[in-house]
Amino acid sequence: MLKASNKLVVVPATSYDISLEEAKAHLRIYDNADDTYVSALIAAATELASAYIGEYICSTDVEAYYTNLDKRLELPNRFVNTIYSVSYRDSNNDLKQLPCSSYFVENAPGHKKVLVYTGDSSISLSKDYSLPVVVEYRAEVPEGYATYEIQQAILLYISEMYYNREGHTEKSVNTLPLASERLLAKLKRDLV
Repeated sequence: MLKASNKLVVVPATSYDISLEEAKAHLRIYDNADDTYVSALIAAATELASAYIGEYICSTDVEAYYTNLDKRLELPNRFVNTIYSVSYRDSNNDLKQLPCSSYFVENAPGHKKVLVYTGDSSISLSKDYSLPVVVEYRAEVPEGYATYEIQQAILLYISEMYYNREGHTEKSVNTLPLASERLLAKLKRDLV
C-alpha cells in the first residue's frame, strides 16, 4: 500500500462549526469591536484542535500526491467525505483523469481511508514529475461525531487566547489548555 508523500495541499476551511455569535456569547462580548479578532481566534482554535486529534474538523479540501498509481493508496485522513478526482501525469506529461468507475474508497473502521484502484495497471506515468499522481478529496469529521466535545474544546481555547492575549509565548499559543486536551483526548486515541 502506497502512502501519500510529504506533499499535501490543503485549502483552509471557509466556515467553522463555531459561529462568531456562539464564540461571542461564550466570551460574553456584546459589541462588534472585536469581531475580526474573534473570527481569527475561531480559525486558530479549530486548526489547533484539528492538529491535536489528527483530523480536519471542518470541511477541508485536500490534494494528496503520490509517486505511483498503486492498487491501494492510503489517504492521509480517516474521515473522507468525497473524492473529487484522481489524476496523473502520463508519459507525455499530459494530465489525465481516472474514471470514477476505476476506483473506490475502502471503509476500514478506526483506520485511515484507502483508495483502491481497480483500473488498468499498465498506465505509464511521467518521469518528469516526482509526484505524478494526485487525489483530490474533501475531509471532515462526520456530523454528530463527538460534536459537543470538539465544540467545547474549541470554545475553551478561544477563551484562553482572548483573555490572555498579552501573556502568550509561542509554546502557549501552540498548546491547547488542559481542559481542551482532556475533551479531545478520547478522539485522539480513537484515531490512532
